[in-house]
Amino acid sequence: MDVNLSHIKTQNKGNYSSYSYKNSNEYKISIDLNYPLSGDPVNDYNLFKSELEKKKKLTGYEVDLKDKILDVKVLSNELASENHTLENYYQIKLKQRNTAELDNYLAGNGNIRFVLDEIYEYYQIQLDYADALTNYHQKRIQYDNLLDRLIVNDRCYFCENYK
Repeated sequence: MDVNLSHIKTQNKGNYSSYSYKNSNEYKISIDLNYPLSGDPVNDYNLFKSELEKKKKLTGYEVDLKDKILDVKVLSNELASENHTLENYYQIKLKQRNTAELDNYLAGNGNIRFVLDEIYEYYQIQLDYADALTNYHQKRIQYDNLLDRLIVNDRCYFCENYK
């Protein structure tokens, strides 16, 4: 398909013997449509090439989809492990509310070193719990991000195909 557009503008200011001031604008548009009835070998080549490109993109898409599904499976396993770790830390925190060393020290029977060790252990468990909670939520965000990519028409591709 060929499209041609042209514009010609002439300005005649006349001469000393005439007072004609004739200006003219000329516009031309032409559209040529031609399609070979028998087919063109170049078109066949381009069609074949575009089909190969399409297959290549589909293959790449399938590989990316499988990679994302594998990442979701790995993250779901890691989330289960992190959840178990958080439960363990929570149980340790519940058991750690015992302040026997501080009570002994205040009663005059204990050593301050044991009280400081007990406080250090308490805050170390709190810090480890906060780190585990941070790791859990980072993995949860990654997991949700991957699931958002696998949502197709309000349905989860991962949930339906890889249970």
